[in-house]
Amino acid sequence: MRAMIISVGKELLLGDIENTNEVYIARELRKRGVEVIKEITLNDNFSQLRREFQQAVQKIDLLIISGGLGPTEDDLTKEALAGALNLDLVFNEDLYTSFVGERIKLGRKITSNLKKQFYTIEGSEILSNQWGTAPGEYLTFLNCHIFLLPGPPYELRNMFSNYVKDFVRTRDYIGLRSLSVVNMGESQVETLLRQKLNLPELEVNTYVHDKLVEIKLLSKGQDENKVNKRLDLAEEQLLELFRGNIYSFKIENLQERVVKLCREKNLLISFAESITGGFLAKTITSCSGASHILKYSIVSYSNEVKHEELKVDQDTLDQHGAVSYETALEMARGLYQKGYCDIAIATTGEAGPCPAEKEVGKVFAAFYSKEKQLIQEFNFSGNREEIQEQTVRQVLFLLVKEFLEG
Repeated sequence: MRAMIISVGKELLLGDIENTNEVYIARELRKRGVEVIKEITLNDNFSQLRREFQQAVQKIDLLIISGGLGPTEDDLTKEALAGALNLDLVFNEDLYTSFVGERIKLGRKITSNLKKQFYTIEGSEILSNQWGTAPGEYLTFLNCHIFLLPGPPYELRNMFSNYVKDFVRTRDYIGLRSLSVVNMGESQVETLLRQKLNLPELEVNTYVHDKLVEIKLLSKGQDENKVNKRLDLAEEQLLELFRGNIYSFKIENLQERVVKLCREKNLLISFAESITGGFLAKTITSCSGASHILKYSIVSYSNEVKHEELKVDQDTLDQHGAVSYETALEMARGLYQKGYCDIAIATTGEAGPCPAEKEVGKVFAAFYSKEKQLIQEFNFSGNREEIQEQTVRQVLFLLVKEFLEG
């Protein structure tokens, strides 16, 4: 079954309201094996709505329309759909009488424009809206099944759960896997996928989010076991293809994964930040559960703090400078010896724009635990903020791959 989602409302096009309905409907349909082939948002314009509705019902099996069912003059969804299908609008006296009775009991005013909501499309099935005022509708035209749902998310979700879910319950199974790739651009990932990954009955797409590349694998069929086997095989190939660059097979960002894995392993981490200036601690504490894994962190921006608080040897600072392999190691070791953590992480580098010791973009990150010490050198490019962001991303990636996974 192929579906289309049409959202109606000027406020959505202006960006005043986030279109959460579209995301919710698409996700719920996918869970039930329905393929969404198109999603569009339209203005409250009668001619445009009628034209799009006419085209949609000829091309797809399921059309879900949300919004534009209210009592105001610019709520034109029903009128436009009726026009597109060459059907009349019929006033539903029983529905309106029941509505008025409930409003009177609640002591609410009845305005004349409310009547507009109770004109329904000829031959449609009325979908009672217990969570709002505007009823929904269901009808068929040609081979297309059409659902009209109210726009407010609370109402739409309840209406979808009570009416649409039952209708699509018996469709094909759709399996979806996601994995995240770090240190590679989308074009590079896309090229490798097209050249190396060749599996039948599998859709592969890439997306950029949070400056990382997410690969989505989608497969569908009536046999759930066969679908999952295809996805398992694809994951095995991707692990080999992107070895060392995959950090997660779930839709989660690096900081969430760090918090999750540290909690699972009952580990505490601490940061000594120079170049990142507290950015690492801020990134981790943006996640729920961070208080379970982060007890102490320090911004050691000056050499005095590095020496006094982290016990970096003055000779090390004099001979090698603050931006060096040696200083990073001593920062991490001094932090670890304070006893607040199981893994200490230190960062030092040149964020620019003017270099102080080394070239702009030179960064050292050190990791120190009882079992393992790791110091990594990087050469980043970009402005000050971009270099700091790249440092945070690399540090969290190495923390996951070298200390938390496996």
